[in-house]
Amino acid sequence: MSRRLLLRAALSACLLGALVCTAFAAAAPRRSATAHATAPRRTRAAARHGRTTPSRQAAEPGPLAASMAPADSSRAAWTQARALADAGRHEEALSVLRGALARDPKNTDLRWLEASVTGWNGGHAEAVHRFERLVADHPELEKDVRGDLAGERLAAGDAAGALRDLDLRVAEQPDDRDARMNRAQALARLERMKEALAAYDALLREAPDDADVMMERARVLVWLGRNGDAAATYTAVLARQPENRRARLGLAMNENWQGYHRRAAARLESLATDPEPDPEVWKTLAFARDWNGEPDRARAALDEYLTREPDDAEALDLSRRLRAEQSPSLTAVVAHADDSDRLRIRTTRMELRLPLPHQNTAELSWQRDRVRDDGGEHKPFRFGLGLETVWSEAWTTRAAIGHTELGGGDTERLGELSATWRPLERMRADAGVSHDLVLTRLSLADRIAVTTYVEGADWDLGERFTVRAAFRQRQFSDDNFAHTEALSAACRLYAERRGRISATFGGEQLHTRHDLDDGYYDPAAYLEWGPGVEGEWTPQPPFTLSGEGRLGRQHQRGSPSRAYVNGSLRAQWAIERVATLALELGRSDSDLSTAAGYQQHRWAFSATRGF
Repeated sequence: MSRRLLLRAALSACLLGALVCTAFAAAAPRRSATAHATAPRRTRAAARHGRTTPSRQAAEPGPLAASMAPADSSRAAWTQARALADAGRHEEALSVLRGALARDPKNTDLRWLEASVTGWNGGHAEAVHRFERLVADHPELEKDVRGDLAGERLAAGDAAGALRDLDLRVAEQPDDRDARMNRAQALARLERMKEALAAYDALLREAPDDADVMMERARVLVWLGRNGDAAATYTAVLARQPENRRARLGLAMNENWQGYHRRAAARLESLATDPEPDPEVWKTLAFARDWNGEPDRARAALDEYLTREPDDAEALDLSRRLRAEQSPSLTAVVAHADDSDRLRIRTTRMELRLPLPHQNTAELSWQRDRVRDDGGEHKPFRFGLGLETVWSEAWTTRAAIGHTELGGGDTERLGELSATWRPLERMRADAGVSHDLVLTRLSLADRIAVTTYVEGADWDLGERFTVRAAFRQRQFSDDNFAHTEALSAACRLYAERRGRISATFGGEQLHTRHDLDDGYYDPAAYLEWGPGVEGEWTPQPPFTLSGEGRLGRQHQRGSPSRAYVNGSLRAQWAIERVATLALELGRSDSDLSTAAGYQQHRWAFSATRGF
């Protein structure tokens, strides 16, 4: 065979092999080369007051993945499903997609849209699962899907997983504004407020008039306790967009956090009359009514919300709390106090609370005190009946009567009558009178009781300052008389979503008519003053820590002044469907902190069970 014939044969074989390879490649399933272009990308993570809801724009589908089903059928199904989803008809869109996927199960565009619509329909956890399966089957789609997957993780409550994906997405696509917006939201959900604020500030530097970013930033300001700045932001948005529902709702939420519960409720009632109100309106209204002392109206608003969002964890927690407060409950208390004069008081108490119609609550109580020092011991026993009535959002009253057995056939009648008035949302005034025993061993031995008249007021002056004043008069059964005046102020130094810290400064003085040495503290004149700190922290909603401390000077007439240190700590743990447990610890060496005027260490433990 000639060299020319050999060359011709070789060329023919190469051409035949190429044709065979091309035929096999054409027959094999492959993903769409434009899957990232046809995917339902989110245009803005419009977090709807605590939840992330993806917004959508309809996109024209590009060439769909080659499969065993006709390409025109899959393309038509994608287009129809997308149009239905954009019209809010998610269930119908999912039905179309599932039918198309039954014919074309390997079509990545259809699977991507199915995962997205599942999330738009509220099934965020399922959407995450579908996106993860899509990436597992097609690793080459990981970068394209990452933004949508992160958004669904965030909406499903997995802020840490969302942030992990979003960090990668922003590193890959620094200009992806939606991913950066979602990343700021994830930081806020993880309580990294300063980082979230910086992320929103960066977005606003690029687009100062972006209302969505402004409102998300305002929510972080609320969680940081900067309510005034948040209100200014919402007001600025409403100045340009008066009908912006999210801004109106955000302003109401901010007012509620500031303590303007009635004003917030009025604004929310107006929002609830909109043709299609945001469900968050009802939840925020429920909290406003609850914090304003209106449990029945709070329950009604919460029921409206739960019909729309039955699985919302925050709403379900409020529902359980309202149900517990409106149900009978039993509280057991054990307390112990140890004074530096060797006076020891051990108290055991039981309280049964019974909600009644028309905003009334009855209380039955039983208490045993063991009071002893080096001179002896007394064990007074008491029981009582009380009634608390909420007359309106401004007025609440309490009345109680009691009877105590002192031993040796001696008895004493006890009682209390008090009222609380809230003329303004951030002002409270209290007045009352009570008759009780003086719990020291010497006073019990002499059967000394005291009638106390109390007037007090709290007033929040703006966003950070609170002023408190109190006046007490005591009339003792041994014909002695004493009066006490106290004035203090608090300034909030730090606040975040789960905690706050305030600095305090105050003083208190006591004057007594006679120094009788009947077992209670009765100097001619006494004054104490000094700075302090108080705070509260909720690491997780069922568990709360609170405490206060104070350091100052105290002076009794005729004696040199000296320093004092008072401190207390309280931990509360609400165990769902079991009980609410509380532990209190305290120590003090202020002469006013105990009946006898000595240093004291104390603790108390309580457990409350609802029925």
